[in-house]
Amino acid sequence: MNRGTNLGEQHAHERELAEIAHLVDLLTQTAKSLGILNGGAAVAMLGLIQALAQRELQFVCFKAYGLASLGIFVAGALAAALTFLARWQRSVWLLVEQTYKQRAFWMWVTFALFAMSSVAFVVGAVVTGLGLARL
Repeated sequence: MNRGTNLGEQHAHERELAEIAHLVDLLTQTAKSLGILNGGAAVAMLGLIQALAQRELQFVCFKAYGLASLGIFVAGALAAALTFLARWQRSVWLLVEQTYKQRAFWMWVTFALFAMSSVAFVVGAVVTGLGLARL
């Protein structure tokens, strides 16, 4: 009877580990997507700024918004890239003995960078929209 209980606990533990691995993979794919979105938006913003630079009057109206949104998109792409560094650091800490506080710290750093990248894309899009509305 005791052996069956241990086997059941082992299967439950394996399912939990599989779910955690799936969530980590999902987070990785989402962070990659945010990096691509923010990086692509930064490149598009550079193209828009270049196109508007030839029209001096419109460029003056859009310049502050364009440069602000470009900076926001670049910061979002950087935050997405740093998400991987924080995840790597957390993985390294998992290989050595560490306290719960250390594991929790790197988990929250990872989620904070992920959230910053998400917010940067939305804020950059809003700033761009406000700048285009002034044209």
